[in-house]
Amino acid sequence: GHPHSAKGRQLSLDYDGDDNGRKLPAGNDSSDEDETKPKAKLRPKRKVEAAAADGISLGSSESGNERTPSRKEEKKRQKKKKKKEEEPTSPSCELDRDEEEKPAASKPVASREHASRRDDNEPSTSDAVAASLAIPARVEVLSDDSDLLVLENGEVQLVENVPLGESPMCNLPPRSFKFETGASQGSFPCLIVSGHRGECRNGYLEARGGVEHVPPESSKTVKFSDDEVGRMDALLDELCRERSLVEEEYYDVSLPQIMRPRDELLDEAASEKELEFMCGFFVSVQTSMLRTIARTLARSFHYHVDALMQEAQEALDRSEKAGGDAISLRTLLKHTNTLNPYQKRRRRAFLDAIKCIAEILHRGGRLMNPSSYRAHEIDLSRCSMDDKKAHAYLKTEQRKSGGGTKTKCGVTYTGDARLEFYSKEYQEETEKAAKRGREPRAPPQIISVVSIDNLPLRVEREISAVALDVFKEFGCPSRPRTAKQLVMFECFSGLPAGTGLLFRSLTCTEDECSEGGAMNIIGMFKRTLLHVIESAVSIYLTEVRGMKISGQVHE
Repeated sequence: GHPHSAKGRQLSLDYDGDDNGRKLPAGNDSSDEDETKPKAKLRPKRKVEAAAADGISLGSSESGNERTPSRKEEKKRQKKKKKKEEEPTSPSCELDRDEEEKPAASKPVASREHASRRDDNEPSTSDAVAASLAIPARVEVLSDDSDLLVLENGEVQLVENVPLGESPMCNLPPRSFKFETGASQGSFPCLIVSGHRGECRNGYLEARGGVEHVPPESSKTVKFSDDEVGRMDALLDELCRERSLVEEEYYDVSLPQIMRPRDELLDEAASEKELEFMCGFFVSVQTSMLRTIARTLARSFHYHVDALMQEAQEALDRSEKAGGDAISLRTLLKHTNTLNPYQKRRRRAFLDAIKCIAEILHRGGRLMNPSSYRAHEIDLSRCSMDDKKAHAYLKTEQRKSGGGTKTKCGVTYTGDARLEFYSKEYQEETEKAAKRGREPRAPPQIISVVSIDNLPLRVEREISAVALDVFKEFGCPSRPRTAKQLVMFECFSGLPAGTGLLFRSLTCTEDECSEGGAMNIIGMFKRTLLHVIESAVSIYLTEVRGMKISGQVHE
């Protein structure tokens, strides 16, 4: 007989004939039956021994009905059973593509009594899904992101005692995970990692009849029923809590949803053993999934931090060799060429978002473009910042090597104070040149390109609204509470963690978050806006007007 027939599973069938209650071997093979015996009524025993341990498919055709079927119903059931056993099946086979793409819609729970009394002619929706339920032995870890590489252990066994060093490791901590059915033979699950925010499907269990498990609110006490489904729900609630803790620990990462079997699958389980296996399958697979995700994040994070520490140590060593006075906070400032791909894209997106501020100033006639005039045509008296107001300015001076000039863009809170600073700096430089017998450079030319405190109210409101929108988009989504969360924010944000916290504080009120309300502190928004205007003006004059501006560090 077929390996999944009753005979293959060593089930005995009760014989209702007159031969002193003797039992027949299970199966539909003609060699197993004695045609001289009176016609028997075959009833499967209610206990299915070690179904999960033997890897038996849950798509069993035996029913757990307690009532004695009629002769007509028995003929239909025997015919249906024989036809099913002649079809080749596999306990771990995948669903058909059409079955995988069906939405896992849930319907009201039917009672166990109702499920056991359904018409034998009614097709069982659990058969196709249950046929694919088999505890996987391993999971493949792949990346669908060209910038996130799986460096080690792209295939891992789903056992509890796998050492951390043998867990998967990526070049950066992944930001999102998808749990899908792999394309390799055997239908093993596949964990797909990415450094981008994206859809975090649990497609592996969706294709096996799963729907999202919604845990109760933390403020509510729920009493679970003392049966297989109740125990499963309690364990799935615990997995939901573990999932939330991992997402919080690694700050703004997204994990697949926790799934439970559809209600109709639970109702259509043919026996208690089948129901127990189905509930255990969903708990076991998702426990292994979360364990693999947590260990992948841990190893990848440690690898990333070790790389940062090595890079910082090399920068300090270079500064010490150059002289102790060369060591400063700028020593550890990462050059833009050393940023990872996510930081570069995010940084570029931030600069593109604020560039329109300079365009608003230009349309309003409040941005002076020196490249539009010849040097002798500029009225410096109208471009002076010798006052107590805030300005965005351009400083042009001769290069120390004597080869031409260079121009830098800057901002100041008080114009005359900055002019005094540059005047003293030039005076000291002139005195040093005189002592060395050298010709001093010509004094720098400093002109105001935006008189920020003199902006019309309409223009000021427009650029402030743009800046606040950008701050909200690029600020921290929540307050980082650990060093690990700060590192994770900087890994993908392209902005320093301090900048992200400042943006969050400026866009949240004190009622919305404990760190909010910076807008109420005099100068906090204005000082930040000045730096944004500086970057916007330098980008606009460089990329749109063709000027050459050096020293764009974008404070």
